[in-house]
This record gives sequence, structure tokens and C-alpha cells, in this order.
Amino acid sequence: MEENSVKIYIDESGSFVATGKDNAFSVALSFCIKDQYRQKISKEIERLKESNGLKNADEVKIHQLSEKSIYQFICSLEQYQGIANASVLYLSQTSAEVITQHKKELANKIIANKDRMLYEQGKKNIEELYQYCMKLPPQLYAQFFTQIELCTRTVYMAINYYIQHDPYCIQEFNLFGSYSSKLASKLKSNT
Repeated sequence: MEENSVKIYIDESGSFVATGKDNAFSVALSFCIKDQYRQKISKEIERLKESNGLKNADEVKIHQLSEKSIYQFICSLEQYQGIANASVLYLSQTSAEVITQHKKELANKIIANKDRMLYEQGKKNIEELYQYCMKLPPQLYAQFFTQIELCTRTVYMAINYYIQHDPYCIQEFNLFGSYSSKLASKLKSNT
């Protein structure tokens, strides 16, 4: 089954704190590939690191890479039929207050129809989700919202792309990234 799977790699960069400073960005990125290309893409990453004087075990930071090597790396990925996505939060143009207001609006939408729900457990779950959302500080809410936007778009685009190009490869989706193991642990602990 490994051969017929899509790997989704996710990473993020930035503090997700509204600073008011120029060029303050936070980004969540995803890259989807068919499992059959995983080792070849690992070699491309090794070449990228090597061409910039980094060791294979080093974590890559964008400021360590030359523009030319980034361009060459992106071009090299084209042959592997991958899908890249990014959700970018431009924090120079926002404030903690704006993020908090957005959070309140979303939280209110979560409970908007709670009274119309038939089952008490469902009402209780919706209320818990509302309370959880309201307790998030602006930084974590911004990070969480950016990740949700990215994951929603990534899965939607991956399914649409791969169903047309290789329908058998979407028998299984695997999520990898900086927070996927934490998310999986959190979901398991809540069941």
C-alpha cells in the first residue's frame, strides 16, 4: 500500500505574533507527493543543503539558502508531480486586537446553531469547542487558523489533482510535519 499513498509534509515558519514590524510574515507550508518519489525528493533536499554548505542533518532556514539554489530546487521538484501550498499571515498589517476580534467572530459561528441541535452531547461538544477557541491567545489562534486554512486547501487540492492523474495513489494519505505528531497525540487522547 505504501506505493499507492500520498505523503503530505507540513512545516511552518515565523512566530505568528502581530509585531507591527515591517516584513513580519508567518507561513505554514505543505508539499504533497506520491510515496514512490519520496527517496528521490530526499536526494534533492540533500543537494540543496550541500550546495549551501549545510550538513544533511541540519535544519534548513531560508536565510541560509541562495536565491539560485532555491530556484533550482523548486524546478527540480516539478518532475515529481507534487503539490505545494502555503498560507501566509502578514503580521505587519494586523494587531492582536484584530486577531482577537476574528477569533470571537469565528467562535460565535461555532455556537450559532447550538440551540437548534437535537442531542445534548452534541450541544456540549459545541460549547466545549467554543470555550477552547475563546481561550486561545492571539498568537496560537493565528497559528491554528493558518494551519487549518492550509490543511483544508491542501487536502482539497491533493484529492482533486491526484484523482485525475493517478486515482489509486489516494488510497492512503499520510500527514508529516512539525505539528502532525502532536495533533495525532491530542486527537488520540481525546477519544
